[in-house]
Amino acid sequence: MEQYWDDDDLLVAAQSDLWNHLFVFLKSMSLKCAVELGIPDTIHRHGGPVSVPDLVAALNLPAARLPPLRRLMRTLAFSRLFTRQTSEAARGGWEEEDLYGLTPTSRLLVDNAGGRRSLAPFVRAMLDPVHTAPCLHVGDWFKAADGAATPFEAVHGSVIWGVTRGNPEFNAVFNEGMAADGRFIMDVIVRKCGHVFRGLRSLVDVVQGLPADGPVDFVAGSMFERVPPADAVMLKWILHDWDDEVCVRILQKCKEAIPSREAGGKVIVVEQVTGSSPEEKSTEMQHFFDVWMMILTGGRERDEQEWCKIFTEAGFSDYKIAATLGLRSVIEKHGRVELLEQQIMEQYWDDDLLIAAQSDLWNHLFVFLKSMSLKCAVELGIPDAIHRHGGPTSVPDLVAALNLPAARLPPLRRLMRMLAFSHLFTRQTSEAAAGGEEEDLYGLTPTSRLLVDDAGGCRSLAPFVRSVFDPVLMAPSLRLGDWFKAADGIATPFEALYGSDIWGVTSRNPEFNAAFNEGMAADGRFIMDVVVRKCGHVFRGPRSLVDVGGGTGSAARAIAEAFPDVKCAVLDLPQVVQGLPADGPVEFIAGSMFERVPPADAVMLKWVLHDWDDEDCVRILRRCKEAIPPREAGGKVIVMEPVIGSSPEEKSTEAQLFIDMWMMVQAGDARETSWNGAKYSLRQDSVITRLLPRLVSDQLLRCILEIKFIPM
Repeated sequence: MEQYWDDDDLLVAAQSDLWNHLFVFLKSMSLKCAVELGIPDTIHRHGGPVSVPDLVAALNLPAARLPPLRRLMRTLAFSRLFTRQTSEAARGGWEEEDLYGLTPTSRLLVDNAGGRRSLAPFVRAMLDPVHTAPCLHVGDWFKAADGAATPFEAVHGSVIWGVTRGNPEFNAVFNEGMAADGRFIMDVIVRKCGHVFRGLRSLVDVVQGLPADGPVDFVAGSMFERVPPADAVMLKWILHDWDDEVCVRILQKCKEAIPSREAGGKVIVVEQVTGSSPEEKSTEMQHFFDVWMMILTGGRERDEQEWCKIFTEAGFSDYKIAATLGLRSVIEKHGRVELLEQQIMEQYWDDDLLIAAQSDLWNHLFVFLKSMSLKCAVELGIPDAIHRHGGPTSVPDLVAALNLPAARLPPLRRLMRMLAFSHLFTRQTSEAAAGGEEEDLYGLTPTSRLLVDDAGGCRSLAPFVRSVFDPVLMAPSLRLGDWFKAADGIATPFEALYGSDIWGVTSRNPEFNAAFNEGMAADGRFIMDVVVRKCGHVFRGPRSLVDVGGGTGSAARAIAEAFPDVKCAVLDLPQVVQGLPADGPVEFIAGSMFERVPPADAVMLKWVLHDWDDEDCVRILRRCKEAIPPREAGGKVIVMEPVIGSSPEEKSTEAQLFIDMWMMVQAGDARETSWNGAKYSLRQDSVITRLLPRLVSDQLLRCILEIKFIPM
């Protein structure tokens, strides 16, 4: 696959896929924000599709949140959580206003829509900080030999049940979330699988957690000690919390509680059966959830063969999968077992469509684990370990090569299985040398090759991944909803958390500043290597070039090496260029692009303008215009930025929208834009009214705009 590194189209496609893995966590964070703001309920109360200005008014948000709410809704509509249509605005009929409506998925978040209670409490419970914090430390947990059974326990010092006992607020949120999910799925089960419950005179639901009123008796006790006698025992979303040995103990207690098979005794299990759905999206979701269980409880999701093994060890003679409802299944057992699975949508409210919609909601909810698993793989150095091995590697060999504790072998198997399903690694099955047992082997894909240091002569993008996942940058995205509601005038969630913009934080946090600059440099090296080959004509002609905001000079160096006749310089803030070598092909200049850009034949702005709002972009471009000669003398400004919608690939457009959300969180009014929006932004000031922007290459996730000025 070494020729891969000489194929620019493959390189760019791999980077696009890597960015999707990297930024897809914002899909979950955007869902979290929408639920916290109450957007689905507001659209429902409106009675139909609603404009963003009407949403701002109905949600009582500060007027300044109108532009960022437009961006949030655009992203959520692209991921099909809401519908989006364009209609003329009421005011004068001159402007068009996007209108957003409910999809079957977002209807599940509306209280009592279609006679059902909302699944919003379940979303809030799953994305509670108590749950999400351990996901940021999975790599640390893998490396630690401290005996903590799960990342949750490593972060909180207790298993999840201990935290619920000691944290009443989280306990309430957790129980409300589980109850919401229980109401929803059981409403479907009793209609679609009612035959499972017919003929029973008594049933015990083990671990339900609902209030003690109504037609249900509540019995305090432990399922590990005794289950009250009944014709049937139900375990709904219980067994996936535990390892195989504990599951066998629970099932044995259930078996003791029910009469014989001949007398109609049975155990009903509602759980996921991995791989049972023909839909790739559903299977991917099941893998996400398996990693979720690994992080929170040490439990696991299981395929049918693994369920069969547990049932047999617990003493059940057979089992039966009674129904598959998307992600979960229903299993019956005494001499047998029935298992139910789950999906959801609405045909107001058709059960099959309900199940498909719930499956889609879960994908929005748990897809952040795709990003967190990438983070863990990079922190552990898995791509480099596979590369050093020289080919596909078994998980036991990875554990040895990475010097991980032996106890981490089973969870690493699960992590690698999920990352292979999401195409970050290849997966093949081969007979192991000892005992003839099968052992999965994992290899590099074009995407994970980008994370290998100097693979094929290219430097790794792992520093870029690490910088994006730095806790300094991650934390603000978890508080997006709070920022939307605040009327304190703070421009970004980042500033709301740290009391300063990102440049202020880099100036006083040397460790973060170093990680950030290293990440930007890695990205610059990669993309400029492609750009100078694919779009080299843009740099031919100028005798000098200034890379504005060029960081540690990786992009400028790539241009200087490819075009030795071009004298290259970098303009950046003092804390960025301080201490950089003064010799070599690139000159470093400390200064502010808002005050002065050093004169040159060409000025380059690579991933700079998306950090700023339109007004600031115009100021920067004016300084650039002052620095270059007229068009007739070859002066130009070269802009490299994402242009939303420029790629025919839906996956690339989605990644661009995620990055736009990332910019909103970190830099406020800064944004990615459409091509028409870019031209509009560049024409806001009469000094630069007559521009000729030109898209040089639309095959990159980022596009190149070559701007030349016509004399006034």
